[in-house]
Amino acid sequence: MTFPAFPDPAVQDAARFGGKSARLAALAAGGFPIPAGFAIPVDALLDWQAVILPGIEAAIAGLDRADERNASAGIARLFQSTPLGPDLRHRIAASCRAHLPGGLDAPVAVRSSAVGEDAAEASFAGQFESLLGVRRLDGIDRALRAVWASLYSPRAIRYRREAGLPAAASPMGVAVLEMVDAVASGVAFSVDVVTGKRDRIIIEATHGLAEPLVQGRITPDRLVVDKAEARVMTVAIGGKDLLCRMGGRGGTVTAATPPDLRAAPCLTPAQASELGETVARLEGVSGHPVDVEWVIGPDGRLRLVQARPVSSPLPPAPVIAWDRAAGLSRP
Repeated sequence: MTFPAFPDPAVQDAARFGGKSARLAALAAGGFPIPAGFAIPVDALLDWQAVILPGIEAAIAGLDRADERNASAGIARLFQSTPLGPDLRHRIAASCRAHLPGGLDAPVAVRSSAVGEDAAEASFAGQFESLLGVRRLDGIDRALRAVWASLYSPRAIRYRREAGLPAAASPMGVAVLEMVDAVASGVAFSVDVVTGKRDRIIIEATHGLAEPLVQGRITPDRLVVDKAEARVMTVAIGGKDLLCRMGGRGGTVTAATPPDLRAAPCLTPAQASELGETVARLEGVSGHPVDVEWVIGPDGRLRLVQARPVSSPLPPAPVIAWDRAAGLSRP
C-alpha cells in the first residue's frame, strides 16, 4: 500500500494530513502546477512515536524556559535513535516508486505539514523543519524523523506553552515532493503587505533555490505585477549575492553568486506575468490574500511548492480620491 499522491482528494483533509499537504492537494485539484509527490498522514507519526511517547512526556513535564534547549535535544536523540521499522520504510519506498518520476533515485524535499501550521489565525510558519535535496530511502528515513522531531524544537515548545496549547505536540503530517533544481525561485504575495494595495502582485525572486531569500540573507529582485492585466509594472534588481543549488550527494550548497549573475534579472517579463496571473487566480479561488512559494525548473516550467493565507495584518487599502484641480485620481 502506498501513501496518497497529492491529486488524491483525500489529502485535502487537513486533520489527517496537515495544512501544508491539504493545500498542495487543493492546488492540484484546482489545476495549479505543483511538483510530484505524496503525503504522509499524521497517523504515521502518532503510531510510530507511541513507543517513545513516555520519554517525550517526561522531558517536557514541568519544563521551564531554561530547560527548553536541553529537553529538545534529548527528545531529538529519541527520534534519531528509534528506527522507522520495516513496514513504514516499505510503504515510503513503494510511494516513491509509484508517485515520483525518478522513483527512489529522485531527490526530494521532505516538508513538515503539522495540523494548524501556516494557518492565518495561529501561524506556526517557520517553526518546523523542512529538508531539501534528500536522496534515497535511508535519506528519507532520517529526514522524516528530523522533521517529526522539530515538533519539539525549543521554539515550538515555547510557542505552545505561551499560546496555552498542550505541551505534547500537535499532530504532524509530512509532504514528500519531487525536488526541483530551480533556476529561479522565490515568494509572491497577492497583495502589497506594506502599502495594503490589493490591485497588484508582489514577487520576490532569486537565482537557484530560495533558501537564502526566505532566511533573509539576500536582497532579491522585487517585481510588481498588475493583478487585473498580469502586466509587469516595476522591476528592482536585488544584489542576490548568495546562490543556493542542490548538492551532488544530497542536500543543498550555498556559495557566492557569480558577479554577472547578481545583476541579471531572475525572471523574464513572460515568466513574471505567468506567475502574477497564477497567484491572482489562486487568490480568486481561495477567497483571501495568499502567500506563495514558487520555483521555475531547468525546463522553464513554473511550479508552486507552498501556498498559505497571508498571516500578517494588512494595512487598510488606500482610498482613491479625485483631485478636481488636477483631474487625476490619487491614493
